[in-house]
Amino acid sequence: MRRRGDGARAWPSPARPPARHVCGFCDGGTDATSAGGIMLAILLAAALAAAPTQDTLVIKDGTRLTGTIVEESPTAGVTIRLEDGTLRRFDPDAIVRIERGNAAPGPAAVAPPPAGTAVPQGPLDTVYLVSGGRVRGRVIAELPREGVTIQLPDGSTRRFPSDQITRIEYADGSVRVRRGAQPRPPPPPPAAMPPPQPIPAAPPRPRGYAPIAPFYAAVGLGGIGFGGEMGDGVETGDVLEGQFDVWLEGGLRLTPALGLGLYGDIGFGDAGDVYRQACRTSGLHDCMSSTAKFGLLLRHTWGATEPLGKWLAVGTGFAWANVSTSDYDGRELVTYTGHEILRLMGGIDLRSNPVFGVGLYGGVSWTSYWDVDVEGLPERSIDDRDLQPLFEGGVRFTLFP
Repeated sequence: MRRRGDGARAWPSPARPPARHVCGFCDGGTDATSAGGIMLAILLAAALAAAPTQDTLVIKDGTRLTGTIVEESPTAGVTIRLEDGTLRRFDPDAIVRIERGNAAPGPAAVAPPPAGTAVPQGPLDTVYLVSGGRVRGRVIAELPREGVTIQLPDGSTRRFPSDQITRIEYADGSVRVRRGAQPRPPPPPPAAMPPPQPIPAAPPRPRGYAPIAPFYAAVGLGGIGFGGEMGDGVETGDVLEGQFDVWLEGGLRLTPALGLGLYGDIGFGDAGDVYRQACRTSGLHDCMSSTAKFGLLLRHTWGATEPLGKWLAVGTGFAWANVSTSDYDGRELVTYTGHEILRLMGGIDLRSNPVFGVGLYGGVSWTSYWDVDVEGLPERSIDDRDLQPLFEGGVRFTLFP
């Protein structure tokens, strides 16, 4: 190689490329613009990552409030600004915990949209109403007495009283059920209309009436038959024959069904075989026999206010029987006196109106005679006493049945 000073010819050096600017502020080159965009994106991402998320305040009664805590003091409590802009303050002993928005890891929270704009898409809270409906959005306030405020997807807010809410399902999966709330049951389906039924005919009005007076009276006409002995071995058929019966009764009603009264039973007929023959032998007119019984009677009626009443009675009293001639002087040939120990009666009464009724009666009694008085002989007691049965029946007519 020759030096330039030696007069040798110098070879030209190869061309060197121009130097690039490494400073973006030196000129408006393309590389400088790309570097500035990258720096701006990094700064924006850092700012978004550092943006604070919403705080959540949990109260002892289960209330959850979302917003920004603006004041916190161990003695004065916590003041929180809700998402609708209102401020609420709570005492320290009413707070369970505070969930800080910056404490939870994960993507940065997005600030709530201004009123009138739609909320971001994503999981929503659901509020179920007593009426059966439901509202979806984001619960921004929940107070036991004032109710729940929810932000709808269109950005508007709605508040529902507590008594209109059955439960709240939050987007995080938790559920809050209001105590005592029960969803309103759906209305029952309309009942099918039954086919028209024919109108039944009115039942005929029963005849008969309830008793209108506290007392009653009755008279009966029938027949009497006898059996047994009169006493001391004398057959009843020797003294008495079958008789025509007149039955009398009257008394007071203790209740509509129970009555207490007096009775009289009078019979007329032919004399028995022995006395009838004696009368004819003596040249007397035909002889006749008669009996009379009277006493106390207790009666009970079934169906006292119905058209047809059935009754049963029990009584006791005195008895009298005699045989006498049928001529004008009426001589008494023999007379018996005694005690009707027991009388049982029964029958039915048909009430055709409140004043008058008609029916049937029947009865049986047992009589013991203790004295006998024969014409021409002194009255004497019966030593060998017996029970004389009596049977009777007939038709009776009732006053104030």
